Parts: sequence; structure tokens; C-alpha cells
Amino acid sequence: MPLMHSTTKIAQLLSALARRGDSVVSGGLLGGLLLALSAGAQQPTQAPWTGLLVADAVRLTKSTDATTRGEAALLLAAIGDPRTFPEILCVAKDQKPAAQLRGILSLGRAAVSGAETFLRERVEASGTRAQPDGIVAAFALGILPDAHADSIVSNYLGQVVGASYKRQHDILLALLLGLATHSATPQKPALTQLADDASMRDPVLRNATLLSLSKIANGISASRFASQLQHGSTEDRRAILTLADSQQSLASLLPVFANLCEHDTNPEVRSLALAALTQARDQQALALAQRALRSTEPVEVEQATRTVLLFGGSSMCATVEALFADASPACLTAILTAFRGPLTEPAQTLLQKIAADRKNPVSLRTAAALALGQASISTASPSIRDAFIDERDPNSLRALAAALLQLVPDQPPELQSLHSGSTPTDLALQPDHLAALLIARHPNAQRFCLEQLQNKDLPAAALCGVLRACHLSLTSPLPTLVQNLLPATVREIL
Repeated sequence: MPLMHSTTKIAQLLSALARRGDSVVSGGLLGGLLLALSAGAQQPTQAPWTGLLVADAVRLTKSTDATTRGEAALLLAAIGDPRTFPEILCVAKDQKPAAQLRGILSLGRAAVSGAETFLRERVEASGTRAQPDGIVAAFALGILPDAHADSIVSNYLGQVVGASYKRQHDILLALLLGLATHSATPQKPALTQLADDASMRDPVLRNATLLSLSKIANGISASRFASQLQHGSTEDRRAILTLADSQQSLASLLPVFANLCEHDTNPEVRSLALAALTQARDQQALALAQRALRSTEPVEVEQATRTVLLFGGSSMCATVEALFADASPACLTAILTAFRGPLTEPAQTLLQKIAADRKNPVSLRTAAALALGQASISTASPSIRDAFIDERDPNSLRALAAALLQLVPDQPPELQSLHSGSTPTDLALQPDHLAALLIARHPNAQRFCLEQLQNKDLPAAALCGVLRACHLSLTSPLPTLVQNLLPATVREIL
């Protein structure tokens, strides 16, 4: 089947199947159709429906709208069909930043052969004043597999040691965070040299360097870890503790963690130290967590809830439930976010009321709805649905979509009832919602996307939304630590 085939006939077939009922469309007949249509693509590792997306994505890389061209390139990168690499490269050379920056990122995501040279040239052309294309190219270089760009990256890291970190700040930061998405073992010597450079005083760059090292086996020595905990600033302690779960040999630091839990003035440091003790299954963690449950700091209460439930199991659920009624909204959100276990009938009634009340913060309603969902309370479906409609956080949306479809797998809500728009196609304007439904395998979500891509009257914003939802559903989200540190130039196009 030629790559550029039209999907008009496919859409007609899908519509015909739709008239026979959703259960048929989402079942074996549609699966057989998709497999047959994508057989010529010779991509057995792909989900069958991605074969139907390729032609539309290729077509849309020629769109008159720059953002549409860029989102189409990101979708092609997520699909990973090597025959579409020329289209991705073309978008990366686009004159419009909205297309170009997304195309450059797509080169890294797709690991296009030869992309490392193009990306290096973009970084070098950026010069001493970092330009947006150079920053995105640096991140794309970082996410490339080691075999593609190890010498280019090593050379760059070696050159910046001792140089002006201020001038290269965003490019270096983007590169380091790209490396932090995988285990960049060949870069260990260069990253260690960077971490040892006393002239690098910028805390964000130091944190990104340590984050990259933490992904490498034995990348951060126990002595470096201890030194940062005992002699670093509050920010240094917070940063190194976020990496504790990636380290193997921290047994000697358990007394230090316990001391931080009790005496550090920063609640996030205390909560991270408790998390480290919990991960090590250190028995003193339980007593420390029981005290921390009474804290007024949500971050501390959330970790304390996780710890007491892990150590005490269902026997501690009643202890945690007793906190529901009197906790502040922020602390109750934290408790419910961490809660795992059965719920008594009074607790169910309280959480149903909280989740249903749209006057409550959406984060609290989401936490209450998810707590009901994890306890398999079937009557929670309306509350989960309503929280899904109002929620905006991508991670929360994915959790809510999964909970909703797990509670009612045989009767999933209609797509029209899962967004705040006035028309069915308005879901396309909410890509994070649509991506969450795709990931949760809502039986109508894929067909919705395929139909919208064929809709010639769809506004550019909605078309971009469908493309974005599709590529978000096909790629793993970046680690939260990486997302939080990324330069705005990169973060805005992810």
C-alpha cells in the first residue's frame, strides 16, 4: 500500500461499521480491517491504527498553517515510520518557528539517521546568544540514543566546562535534560567533570547535571550524595533527595535521612527524606510518618500517608480516614492523592459529596474521585466523569480516564459527555482530554481522531488538537523532574 494513499475510503468503511454499533466497531471486525489496511506498512510493532494516521500526518506536513505542520511532524516522529523521515526533516527546515521548532524536536524523537549533524549545526549556529532553534536542537541531541551522537555530546560538554555558563545556560540545560531522559552511559566522564566544576554555581544547571548522572549506573557516588546532603543549601538537599530512588547504596545515610525528617526547616526536604527512608523499608519511617500526618504542610502529609499505608497496610486505612473530616482542603487533597485501600461507607459518602461539589477546588474533587475509583466504588462514575471534564492537569486527566473506563468497561460514557464543549468536535480543542481517552482505550476515541483528520471544515486549532492528542498518546511523558526544569522554549512545544 503506497505511503501517500488517501484515507477517504477508510473513513467510509469506518462510518459504515459505526452504523452497525459501537461494539462492532471496537471489536474484532474493526481490528481485522485495521490490520489488513496496515499490512503493507510492514511495521508489526506499531498499534494497527497508527498505519491509518501516517498518510494524513504526511499530508498535513504541507498544511498552510505552521503549527499544524509542526504537530504533524511530531505525530510522524511518534509513529516512527522511517519512510516519513524526509517529511520530518523538511518541517525542521521550515521558516516559521511554530513548525520549525516542532520539526527539530521531531528529529530527536524519531532518532532520524544523520539528524545529529543537522542538530549540532543548529546548536553551533545559535552562538553565544542562545536562539530558540539552538535550544530545541540541544534537547533533541540529548534524547538521541547514545549510538547516534555520543562524540558530539561529549565534545560539547567538554568545551563548556569552565566556560561562561551564563551565555550557554539554556542550551546546556536543554542538552542535560535530554540526557536525563535515558541512561547516557558514554557521557558519564563528561557529566562527572561538569558536576565537579566549582565555577558552575547555577543551581538549575547543577540539578540538571545530577539528574543526568542519576540515570547512569553508579553515576552519583555515595560520597557526593552525602556531601550535598550535609553541606549543601536547602535547594541542594532538595535536589539530591529527589534522586534518592535511583540510587542503590545509601544505607549508610539512613540516619541522615531520619535527622532531616525531624529537624530540617523545609517541608519538601522532610517529605523527600521520609520517602527515602520508606523506599529503604527502614522501620523508623513509620513512627516519623505518623507524626508527619499531623503536619499542616500538604507535601509532607502526602508522603506520610503513603508511608503509613505501605507499612501498616489496610489496618492503617481507618487511621487515615479519621483525618478526612478535619483536614484543610490542601491537606485533604494530599491525603486522598496518596490514599490506597478500601473505604468505609461514611468515607464513601463524604468523598462522593466532595467530588460532586463544583465549588471545591478541582484538584480536591479529582483526588476524591480517584480515591473512590481505586476502591472500586461503582457509583463514583458520575463524579469521576465530572472531574474529568473540569480537570486540566494532563497526569490527572489520564488517571481519571483510566479510572472511569475501569469502573464501567462495558458501558463507557459517550465522548460527547466527556468534554465541556457544545458540539461533538469541540473535544478536538481539548487535546489533553482526548489523549487521556486514547491512552485509556475509550472505544470511540481512535475513530473520532480518524474522522476529524478527514474533516475538511475542521478549524486549524482543532486539527492541531487532534494531531497533538495522537502523538501524546503514542509517546511516554517526560519525567516530572525533567519537565519542571526545561527551558520554556522546549516546554511550550512538548
